[in-house]
Amino acid sequence: APLRVYDQAAARAQWRSVRAPRKPAPYVWWEAEAAAVTNFPAADSHPFAPANAREAATLSGGAWIGVANPPDPVSASYDVVVPRGGSYDLYVRKFWHHGPFRWRMDDRAAIPVAAEAALLDAVVMRRHVVSNWVYAGAVELEAGEHRFHVELDAGVSAAAFDAFVLVDGPFVPRGKLRPDESFDPAAPGHFAFDPPPDLFRRTALDLSHLNEPIVDESARIVARDGGLWRADGRPVALWGVNATCPVLGFSKPHLHHFARRLAKAGVNLVRLHCPVWRDSDPRRRADPRRLDRFRLAVSVFAEHGLYSALSIYFPMRTPLSAESGVPGFRGQSPFGTVYFDATLEQRYRTWWRALLGEPNLGRAHPLSQDPAVAWVELVNEDSTLFWTFNRNALPSEQWEAIEVQFAQWLVTRHGSLDAARRHWSDDGEVPQRFSAAGVELLPHGGLIAEPTRRAQDQALFLAERMREFYDRTVGFLREELGYRGRTVCSNWITASAERLGPLERWANAPCDVIDRHGYHDPFHDGEAAAWSLAPGQRYASASALTFLRRERDDPGRRKRVLGHPILSIGSASAPVLVSEIGAPAPNRWRTDLPLVVAAYGAMGGVAGVAFHAADRPAWSSGLSKFAYQTPAGLGQSPAAALIFRRGLVQTGDVVARVGLAYDDVHALRGTPVVTSMALDQLRASDNLLGLVAEPSPRVDPLAGLVGRVQVDLAPQAVPLAVSGLDRGIDHKTQVIRSSTGELTWNYGRGQVVVDAPRAQGVAGFLGRNPSVQTAALRFELGFEYGAAVVVALDDQPLGQSSRMLLQVMSTETNTHWRESVVEPGVSRIEDVGGPPILVQELAGQVNWRRADLGTLRATALDANGEPTHVLDDLESGLPLLSDALYYVIERAEPARVDVGAASR
Repeated sequence: APLRVYDQAAARAQWRSVRAPRKPAPYVWWEAEAAAVTNFPAADSHPFAPANAREAATLSGGAWIGVANPPDPVSASYDVVVPRGGSYDLYVRKFWHHGPFRWRMDDRAAIPVAAEAALLDAVVMRRHVVSNWVYAGAVELEAGEHRFHVELDAGVSAAAFDAFVLVDGPFVPRGKLRPDESFDPAAPGHFAFDPPPDLFRRTALDLSHLNEPIVDESARIVARDGGLWRADGRPVALWGVNATCPVLGFSKPHLHHFARRLAKAGVNLVRLHCPVWRDSDPRRRADPRRLDRFRLAVSVFAEHGLYSALSIYFPMRTPLSAESGVPGFRGQSPFGTVYFDATLEQRYRTWWRALLGEPNLGRAHPLSQDPAVAWVELVNEDSTLFWTFNRNALPSEQWEAIEVQFAQWLVTRHGSLDAARRHWSDDGEVPQRFSAAGVELLPHGGLIAEPTRRAQDQALFLAERMREFYDRTVGFLREELGYRGRTVCSNWITASAERLGPLERWANAPCDVIDRHGYHDPFHDGEAAAWSLAPGQRYASASALTFLRRERDDPGRRKRVLGHPILSIGSASAPVLVSEIGAPAPNRWRTDLPLVVAAYGAMGGVAGVAFHAADRPAWSSGLSKFAYQTPAGLGQSPAAALIFRRGLVQTGDVVARVGLAYDDVHALRGTPVVTSMALDQLRASDNLLGLVAEPSPRVDPLAGLVGRVQVDLAPQAVPLAVSGLDRGIDHKTQVIRSSTGELTWNYGRGQVVVDAPRAQGVAGFLGRNPSVQTAALRFELGFEYGAAVVVALDDQPLGQSSRMLLQVMSTETNTHWRESVVEPGVSRIEDVGGPPILVQELAGQVNWRRADLGTLRATALDANGEPTHVLDDLESGLPLLSDALYYVIERAEPARVDVGAASR
């Protein structure tokens, strides 16, 4: 059926505008190519100069100055006129991290700007050439003329500068635009997402009141009864983001802005995911400057009621060289090595000792004792039971040492190698290499195919090495460093969820919390597609709500994979986290994720989630592979955070429970309960052999959409108990209903409906249905796909609530994004475009089923929560504005004029 058509002009005519004019802060701007004195090459004669009109259009003034490998220092001086005295912040638009530089005003001391300065936005000129704004520092200036000087050292491999700006007030980088300029009109059917600087006035969209004024001892996180609690006895749900290394490069004011913006969106956790060394150090030593940045970030976040989680070791991002001192490495990633190699384990301990042991900046304790540290994560995304642990991935010296350890383990387990040989030979399993000099390890396919005695021994050996490492490390953290927070061992999957998954959980038992990662990344291939968007790549959009995926080898075909990133297997005794979750671009159907994660995470008993990834002080200026600070990501956080953190959706019944005996786990007898791998393209590519063990579970893999699913390990087995799945899952109609009766998932239609007393909404494919009816509302939406949800702000049912938030979103893309159809459903990226992000126009109407509609007033809000339009009563419903993502609905009172006044 065609989309319903709504009269946008008629809808807007029902609203009266209260929008305040946009007033940029005073600024002084000058072009880098307009130097008074310089020895930079001519603007059109360096290797990074624009090659055509399209590339020139990405730059302010159409050009920039640049240099590569200069034999002598290079500098430029400018005459700058400041119209009035004051305190100014300097921002520089330059070429990525290239070219650390110094700058000064007049004859003052030079201020250095490191290569790692945080990139505040990004505009791609061409592959590997990107312009970014960086913050360079503050300066007090009198009115009048000043001489600005910028200088590079000799031998800088690459550098380019586009523009400079001094700003007396807040500044939001917007590509080449000056603060008082506007983007070109959006493409038809879209509006530009271009929020002004956030002044953080109190508005209905500000959820920072959900957080502690500061994270202190009473708020320390503890784990008990399968959940997370504060030390003072109150339960806590963690709604978080992943912050990658660029965040550690933020200035202190930008860190505060970042934290304040997250708290405003309902976030109370930041997972700091970055090593404590610098890539430029081949010895992988903890860097004092980066350690200080970690401590500063934790301290600043705590001031805004944000917990921090620390993730510093990711083997994929830790290539080791000979200088590292770890035997055999020549640039390989040390997958699984820390579990076996004493040298790497000792180096690993130095990182934690350096990070946790020193006093924290501005806090009473070192990070080891700081209540703001929710947990430390020992190893990110690595396991000896995953495909990356294989003889081709590691140096032969390391692999041979592991095979020696295996031989020694077999002697300990069986009494001798001869006894082990006899034990294996009963299954006809005797490898060619079988001696004290090393016993050959099977590839993972051999562990999965059949649980032979050899496979059982090898799998247990690999799992024991992980468990012993985690046990030692937890002891080291607590006994030597005095660490008092929670611990996460790892968060990874195995080559077989069915056979090896329980063994992985057993290996992770020394830690307090069960963690996992989940992504919806249906199909995206081409050069660097695992971590970037670039011309020439192919992709296919697919909604996670339909369970349909494109075949990697044949993207023209689709198949159903019954799983979702939020589906988790819980435990009766340990809390479950999903510390990385996301729906990477360029997949178009991503908007439903925050609402679905909040609703089903809360229903399924998940204790915390963290979306991947945040790397800008406020909003992303354009889409990138993992950008979360976009309208479809962070823009959907407020209502979702309220649902998740305040329990607006009930916890579901336990619908599947089993206790696995340790002996059965060690014998690879498997589990009747599994979830899908939910990998992003980056880690899916680790399956180099193309082998994915398709599980054949006895429990429907969608059980977690009906209620809670629990698997526990114990000395004695507890039989599988299943209840309510026959009523909750109907594969014939393709409808799943939660045990609470509040959630309905139609995977044939690609739609989820939330119908709880204080939260009601719909996500997925919307506009082709006449309406979606919930207990208190009717949603009539005229856009193809997205999400719309209403939540109570006063803890009353929506049929009686006096204050509610309506949140709406469709799809997003970059300006000037271009693609071509390769085959049905598969597109080729021709141009990734750039800022601003374009949002498909919204249309439709939301109606309340209550008798007092004439007393309710709706106020449309901008992205900062500032009022833009007012509708004085809802007798005829609430017609959606084409460009408003948020509305506050409250009982009209004569004294109330706008949302800000109401909040104050």
